[in-house]
Parts: sequence; C-alpha cells; structure tokens
Amino acid sequence: MSPLMLGLLAGVVNFGILLFNVGLTRWEPIAALDPNVFSHHGQLMILVWGLAFAAAGISDDGSSRIWFAFAVEKAMYVFAWLSWMSTHDALALLRASPQDLSILAPLFMSIYGPVDLVFLLAFARQGLMAKDGSKRKKR
Repeated sequence: MSPLMLGLLAGVVNFGILLFNVGLTRWEPIAALDPNVFSHHGQLMILVWGLAFAAAGISDDGSSRIWFAFAVEKAMYVFAWLSWMSTHDALALLRASPQDLSILAPLFMSIYGPVDLVFLLAFARQGLMAKDGSKRKKR
C-alpha cells in the first residue's frame, strides 16, 4: 500500500470515532469504559493522530521513517486494549446494551484493539520499506 493510501485510510479510521461517540456528543460512555485512555481529551487526540496520519501519507515520498513512530503509537493503544480486555467482559457489555446508541461504546471498546493492531503492522511495514528505500538511495 502506498504511503498516501495508508495515511489517508488510517486518518479516516481514526475519524471513525466520531461515529461511535456520535460526533463527540456522546463521548462520556466511551470515557466511562476507559477514562485513562478515552477521556474527552483522549478522544480529541485520536482525531489529531488521524490528521497526522493523513498528513504523513500526503507528504511522504516513500522514504519517511515517521511510520515507525506511528507504529509505536498504535502499539500503545493495542497494549491499552489488551489490558482493558483482561479486566472487562466486552461481550457481556455488548449483550447488556439495548439496541440503541448505548451499544456504540462497548462496540468501540471491542473492536479498536484489533483495528489498531492491523495499523501497527501496516505502519511498521511502511517504516521498514522506507528504511530499505533509503539504503538503496545511498548506494
């Protein structure tokens, strides 16, 4: 995948939090499930990271190693998700949620970790490709 496509896709996915918190109007249910990671500020920062991913993709000529930093950022979220999942029963939360907007927060908590793992791997791959590309340019 090109840096442009990766950056734009990652940005769009990060902006997907706006679906789960209904345009920041329902940020509290997500924050209540993990206030350390998904406070109001934390949810806003997800949007900032989305902008950073998109900007990196737009400006990257294929030699940027910024993708390694993005991989570390995603690793932190994957670790937070694994930690949260080890102490919570996401399936029980989903089953207990009525079929209205209250299901969005537990749904978000159930899926963000695997999604971030995919991007962690994609970002690391892009960083490795950039590293290999810069070695070839020096020769």
